[in-house]
Amino acid sequence: MKTSQCSYYQTISQLGFHQIAYNHWQGEKKDMATVCVHGLTRNKSDFDMIAPALCHFGDVFCPDMAGRGESDWLASDHLYDFPQYITDVSHLFARHKLSNIAWLGTSMGGIIGMLMASLPKNPIKALILNDVGSIIPSESLQEIAAYVGKKREFNNFEEGKAHLKNVHHEFAPMSDESWHNLALNSLVEMHDGRYQLTYDPKIGDKMRAGELSEDIDLTPVWNAISCPVLIIRGEKSKLLPSSIANQMVQSKENAMLVEVESAGHAPSLNGEIEQKAIISWLEKVMNK
Repeated sequence: MKTSQCSYYQTISQLGFHQIAYNHWQGEKKDMATVCVHGLTRNKSDFDMIAPALCHFGDVFCPDMAGRGESDWLASDHLYDFPQYITDVSHLFARHKLSNIAWLGTSMGGIIGMLMASLPKNPIKALILNDVGSIIPSESLQEIAAYVGKKREFNNFEEGKAHLKNVHHEFAPMSDESWHNLALNSLVEMHDGRYQLTYDPKIGDKMRAGELSEDIDLTPVWNAISCPVLIIRGEKSKLLPSSIANQMVQSKENAMLVEVESAGHAPSLNGEIEQKAIISWLEKVMNK
């Protein structure tokens, strides 16, 4: 099985420089590259199961966004915003001279992908949105804000693992081994033997400081995207209601929808069905 190499690069914010970690998988071809970006509190290891299959199309890059995983935490919670994330990923593009990109983004990673794909002269040729759409319901935002950064220290590994299973219970499919690996990549042991989550709790402060009583409407961004789009939706997802997903597909001839049974927000992409759907779709749109 293919393995990745963890590398680092330096980027910049208004308050100084910071380091971004990313997993790099060597691809079989050099025609294109796939960039995979995780959700709000997640990290680059979420794509360990699907990245080897994506290597068929070229190199695969999975960054830890700032404040998550092995990347640096930012000096202020005010810096955790989409312009900063776009800046950080653009440095990855420049570092590896990426110009023909398939973007796979889960939740927050999907929003970053939409924003970048809507910009003039962007290098994204195919966009895969994992359970996020053009409108984000306020109810889902409030539910996420209720737990992000609130509890991040645990007496032992199993307690931390139980917390992760509770918070992310809508991931599907997830075997016991998958939950264990997720916990290994989401918890770090402290000097006193307790464990903490591998993300900066200030990202929760940033989110709660925003306006959560109204839906976020990204329709103008969605309308500006011209590349082919694959939308993956958890059957039980509240963050991406079926009505919004269907409306997105109906509004674009080059958009396609795949639903993952029994999943909520967000499908783990560990299952054979969603992986086959992604690979099959990429083969069609990237070979045109």
